[in-house]
Amino acid sequence: MLEVGNIYPRMYAKTFFDGMTAAGEKQVINLLRCAWAGSQKYGALVWSGDIHSSFRSLRNQFAAGLNMGIAGIPWWTTDIGGFHGGNIHDPKFHELLIRWFQWGVFSPVMRLHGNRDPQVLPEQPYRDGIAQCPTGAPNEVWSYGEETGEILTSCLQLREKLRYSSFQFLILYQ
Repeated sequence: MLEVGNIYPRMYAKTFFDGMTAAGEKQVINLLRCAWAGSQKYGALVWSGDIHSSFRSLRNQFAAGLNMGIAGIPWWTTDIGGFHGGNIHDPKFHELLIRWFQWGVFSPVMRLHGNRDPQVLPEQPYRDGIAQCPTGAPNEVWSYGEETGEILTSCLQLREKLRYSSFQFLILYQ
């Protein structure tokens, strides 16, 4: 008797794929929180989760990305800079972000995303009886000062140069 576990992630990907193709989409890719064997058939783009902003988390992303590739899921990404934390005014975080960006240039999907510090508190803590949550600090490349912004911009420019190069097409083809 064959037993299959963890089928939910594959069916989750299939549900989105079926909906998108029914709506007329020809090339479907969906950013999903989960994947399992066979999910790649349904355009699953998976990321490593809401991770901490640290050099340790960056190091762990190398293994996570390799494991996804070995599992046959080519569309994978990480939250560049980590998701939780990272003070936009801290030079140590700038260094982490630069290193993560440099690696991100050569990753399947380059995605800057995160809830940065210092948190921005809402003007009205309560509105209509509902608590309002703080939001993260700005997270655009120009939010990190001129020097860091220039380095991040050069990484983005390199990524764009590679976008339609034979290198990128070769990787996508494989």
